[in-house]
Amino acid sequence: MTFSQSINSVLVKNYANFGGSASRSEYWWFVLFATLVLIIGGFVIGFVGAVMSLSMAFIFMAFGVMLIALISPMLSVWVRRCHDAGRSTAEAVLVFVLGQCAALATPFGGNLIESSGIFQILNWSVFGVMVLYTVYLSTKKGTAN
Repeated sequence: MTFSQSINSVLVKNYANFGGSASRSEYWWFVLFATLVLIIGGFVIGFVGAVMSLSMAFIFMAFGVMLIALISPMLSVWVRRCHDAGRSTAEAVLVFVLGQCAALATPFGGNLIESSGIFQILNWSVFGVMVLYTVYLSTKKGTAN
């Protein structure tokens, strides 16, 4: 599957489809697309906000709209990728939610949830395990390859 076919498949045909399976190429091409959209979109929103002297609240809301628009297709392609790797929907959602919650408390996620001491160590541990497990499942050979 190519880059454009992946975007078409995830955003047009399967925006919120949690059934079926997704190939490794479909998943990884969409992850690349979502990452580029968030990086470029964040840069544009930040630049426009700085040039126009917009409030930080507006900038955060604009970035939040981008995140909300991408969360459903990202979750659906992840669930379908897990189905292809032989995992259940419940496991896929649990891994996705735990990974996202742990990411919010790391510096990569913007430290939106403040933690210190043992909680920060626990958070980094959960985040690391979720990242490794996500990479394992997303690279595991499945039936839709």
